[in-house]
Amino acid sequence: SSMRPLFWCLILLSMLMFCFSLVVLQVVIDKLDSDRVLGIVDDVSEDILGQFGSLIQSIYTLFTTISGGMDWADASDLLIHISPLMGIAFVFYVCFSVLCVLNIVTCVFVDKANQFSKSDGDNMAVEEVSARDKTLQEMKQIFADINGDKAECLNRDEFPEYIQDRRIQAYFQKIGLEIQRENAPALFSLLDFDDSGSIKLRSEE
Repeated sequence: SSMRPLFWCLILLSMLMFCFSLVVLQVVIDKLDSDRVLGIVDDVSEDILGQFGSLIQSIYTLFTTISGGMDWADASDLLIHISPLMGIAFVFYVCFSVLCVLNIVTCVFVDKANQFSKSDGDNMAVEEVSARDKTLQEMKQIFADINGDKAECLNRDEFPEYIQDRRIQAYFQKIGLEIQRENAPALFSLLDFDDSGSIKLRSEE
């Protein structure tokens, strides 16, 4: 889902670089042709041709100035040599590209990352609750197996004595619990799903 806004941001950035490159190229060609007629040739003209001498080269230069491959101030100085207005326009291009378009792309990915993180957190919470319920059901099943055909329910007073059985204690140790008389009421409360004051050891048919 993040690919669609990313795609349109890249399209916008590409169109911006293409259109601005056309303008820069036209101004550069007109300026250099005028200087050539007047016999003005200097090292700066050669640098300008190296950076903005063709449409592809202009697009490449514009891309590197906003992606860290080239200091945008260097390109701006070359354009200011041609026309101060071109230097100002170039500054606006850099500001719009970096502060608007690229920040939008960053925000899109950050937002999607936050959504995935929240989704993972929800899934982990569901899995934790499911694992807890499964463990509690296993406990009740073990209680029922040990109880055999005796009473179908355990009340709060009977529970502390009941869990002293070696088989029950072995199960507690297996799942990493240490249940004694002191903390038996807390475990009883967890197993008493309906708050009836008793634990049903068998489901009603």
